[in-house]
Amino acid sequence: MAERSDILPPDKQGLKAATRALVRAVGGQEACPGFARYTRHQAYSEFASIEHGDKFMPVDVIADLEAVSHGTAGHPHVTRALCKRAGGAFVKLPSAEVSTADWHKALADLIEESRDVTTRLLEALGDSRTPGAVTAAEIRASAMIDETDALIGVGVNLRAMLERVLAGED
Repeated sequence: MAERSDILPPDKQGLKAATRALVRAVGGQEACPGFARYTRHQAYSEFASIEHGDKFMPVDVIADLEAVSHGTAGHPHVTRALCKRAGGAFVKLPSAEVSTADWHKALADLIEESRDVTTRLLEALGDSRTPGAVTAAEIRASAMIDETDALIGVGVNLRAMLERVLAGED
């Protein structure tokens, strides 16, 4: 059977679905013109519709709408879909909390948090009931996600310190 050229491939249908979710999160197509440059509310419906496979929301409009959809389930809708399409995942970084450049403390924090994550993973991998594997129960019991989040936070702070040096602030 010949493939129809007017049917969007699954990855583009995913972008349309993410756009629909974004438009809904903002309050529907009628609300969107108040937050982005397109004044015709029907344009937002077309961006979200697979029936309009040649029309996709421009990146500046996505940025404007995602900026007002914070706190909604799935935010940032289209950015997540684009990350997935590129083979990645969207991960929101914590805010940097650096006030002064204390390099020794930053390194000590990095070593400590890395050790905590590594220790918990090695314990899970060495568990005789599930050797070489990490289970959901082990992740929950050892707070591995919290420890990993703490490690990411330390990394974000260290990155902010490095950026401040580049910017000539420290």
